[in-house]
Amino acid sequence: MRVQVRFFASLREIVGSSADTLRLAEGSTVEQAWLTLAAAHPALAPRREHVAAALDRRYVPFDAILTDGCELVFIPPVSGG
Repeated sequence: MRVQVRFFASLREIVGSSADTLRLAEGSTVEQAWLTLAAAHPALAPRREHVAAALDRRYVPFDAILTDGCELVFIPPVSGG
């Protein structure tokens, strides 16, 4: 299946792009998508515990199941005022 992935802020800087498309096995989870990305971009790995995930514009836990064509967004912590 294909999953559209979007990145914001520091994650975008690490990946070098604001979006990517992953090909994953049916039934893959958000966690599996993250691990696939971290394998390609090792600097992502230590950020895992501070990143939120949204699936089709709704926040989800990392054990959420992905579906073909979904949009997955990884959101780093933000600061500011």
